[in-house]
Amino acid sequence: MNENDSDDEPEGPGVNRAKLTIQDTKYNSERPTLQVPKKNLDKTSKKNTQRTAGPPNRNTTMNMSASHPAQSDPRNNGWDTTTFMTYPASGKRYIKKENQPPILAKVMKESISIAIGLFLFRNAFPTPEEAHTMVDLSLTTACTKLKQPHVLNRIQQEEEYRDFLIAYIMGRVSSMRGDVKKIAIAVVPGLYEFVKLAPNDRAMLVKGLVDRQAYIFPLNNPMQPTSWRSSEPYRHPAILEVIKQSFFQGSKSYGKQYDINFTSSSENDDAKEIPMAMLALASVAVFAALREWLGGERASEDFSGSLMTDEYQYLIDICNKKIIGARGRGREKYHNLTARLYREVNSNRGSMSASSELPEIDVDGME
Repeated sequence: MNENDSDDEPEGPGVNRAKLTIQDTKYNSERPTLQVPKKNLDKTSKKNTQRTAGPPNRNTTMNMSASHPAQSDPRNNGWDTTTFMTYPASGKRYIKKENQPPILAKVMKESISIAIGLFLFRNAFPTPEEAHTMVDLSLTTACTKLKQPHVLNRIQQEEEYRDFLIAYIMGRVSSMRGDVKKIAIAVVPGLYEFVKLAPNDRAMLVKGLVDRQAYIFPLNNPMQPTSWRSSEPYRHPAILEVIKQSFFQGSKSYGKQYDINFTSSSENDDAKEIPMAMLALASVAVFAALREWLGGERASEDFSGSLMTDEYQYLIDICNKKIIGARGRGREKYHNLTARLYREVNSNRGSMSASSELPEIDVDGME
């Protein structure tokens, strides 16, 4: 999925992603798909970690015109010019990357790329506290990678400055998730074959699909949600198609950008897997798209809140509790499933034309 680097408020389109490695994130993730070497932040001198009132260095001056609006904003007084921010206009809540001085704009761009990678490989629907930690980490890592200790120092010292940056990056993460749902909305009606039905029949079919996560399974009879093939969780063509279009199409896709971070959880096979967070995000987007048809005619719903978070967690639980199991006996079956998905979404073929109880899965019948 290619995204435009628009700098409207965070609810706007997605991110123009630069090539990077999530290994730079210094993130001790428990999920095996994120490779994170332990890397200490660059040591900075006392001069670099204090609020600086002196004149900017020569290189900094060359990077920002004297007429830039950030130069005259009193909120930047006393800080090194590399940290200068253009604050929101009157009546606006969010900063814009396109309005920022070059150095801060680069830090923001790098932070967005790192943050999206963390959400896709670790947890796509974290708690607010965990989301804040992930975005804060992305800023710290970006400053370290780009060798901007003054920006990092100001992030650590000034709450308002930090909050504006975190809000902007969180908006871009939300935009990424929203784009995944847009793809699901486009593919769901055709791949679940309910468009041709009368509204009442359509509503009954959709209700059957969203109950107990039946929608994640291929169906022997598309009109009978109870005909799911229980040995094939996450194998419904709609889920595969959303993963493919969202993350693996184009030279700048997330799949290409984060290629080195796709790994294997198997001790016997090193074939790359779709990470659990990415799989659950694509699946919950399908769930959200289906729910819009529960009344028989499509009615838009918000892709946030406790309902989506709960469904996302159910989907994670299916992987951890039903497939892998408490003692890890299904680890190889989980690997076979996610490695097969990875191969299929990377193939050159064209596009294919909540309950609190987890669904019954025929784990013994899985490959």
